[in-house]
Amino acid sequence: MERLDEPLADTSLFPTYFISRKAREHVKVVLSGEGGDELFFGYYQQAALARMRNRKDNGMTVLDRAYLSSPDFRGKNAIFQKLCAILKQPISLYLSTSAPARDMSGVNAWAAGKHAIAQAAHDPLYFDRDIYLENDLLRKTDLATSFNSIEGRVPLLDPRIIASAPAFENEFVSGSTSKPILKRMLARYLPEHLVHRPKSGFGLPIRGMLETSSALKYDLEDAISFLEDRELVTIYLPRSRDILIKRYPLACFALVALYRTIQNNERFIGRSN
Repeated sequence: MERLDEPLADTSLFPTYFISRKAREHVKVVLSGEGGDELFFGYYQQAALARMRNRKDNGMTVLDRAYLSSPDFRGKNAIFQKLCAILKQPISLYLSTSAPARDMSGVNAWAAGKHAIAQAAHDPLYFDRDIYLENDLLRKTDLATSFNSIEGRVPLLDPRIIASAPAFENEFVSGSTSKPILKRMLARYLPEHLVHRPKSGFGLPIRGMLETSSALKYDLEDAISFLEDRELVTIYLPRSRDILIKRYPLACFALVALYRTIQNNERFIGRSN
């Protein structure tokens, strides 16, 4: 984080950085699969949104309020998402799969999120393809590779592939296998157990790290004091930091990332002057 010049609160930056550092020992160019999920309905909530795109779901429902008011427990999100699918609430389902949205426990914030998604619901890929991919995933990959002086190439973002992807939407949405075309192509070159292995996340267990790392806790305290003193953000905080970390771990990490980025820029400006 000492080298960030803009905030990036994606914890998968760190594993990507270390993989890039290891790759540098052997190669100068690496291929990234970024764009596969965002262009080819790789996230199941995209297909759900596509199948129910004509279903109105832009207002708060009883299920939304029950989800927001209930305490956290193991499997809470999975249960909520299944109920959303049964009751045909695609936007609530979509919102619950977004990592930042899981820290939006307030009714007003949740309602605003639903409204924003409803405005773009005619295009189920809009948020992932046009916002998440560009402003998070590609930037993360670029930073991780450039920090290690290797080149990261993204073949799935070839303009010809991007232009042809919408023609296969029906196959992506109606099938039981995600990204079937990509998997059939990869099966020609890779072992089957790699092609069809389950999707797994690449982020860090940030809640556990915040709970056990004194250094991260100090960073969080410094970030909160710094950002509030400068009135850069208005933060409503539980008195107990343990509750804050338990309920809002991703928001905690985002505060630390913002704080460290501002520090980095101030040091750079100081050296320039």
